[in-house]
Amino acid sequence: MESQVRLCGLTAREADDVVTAILNAVKEGLQRDGTVETPVGEFSLVRRTRPYQRKRWGVNQNLHQHGTRVAFCPAPILRRKKRGRK
Repeated sequence: MESQVRLCGLTAREADDVVTAILNAVKEGLQRDGTVETPVGEFSLVRRTRPYQRKRWGVNQNLHQHGTRVAFCPAPILRRKKRGRK
């Protein structure tokens, strides 16, 4: 990984700062609009189903405690073509 970063002319610290800045921009866009379009795809907020409880190994668990989640839909160029079964 480090050699790939150096090929781009960035140190690991600079690359980390770039990734952090991109993720912060996506976060701010989601908080503002609920949808962010990027060259690699679209990030959007999606409502979850109603919260519910289940019992697992004798312990009650609460699922879907948060109302929304972030969904990512890749751009068409990044999607893999499905192979047919033989």
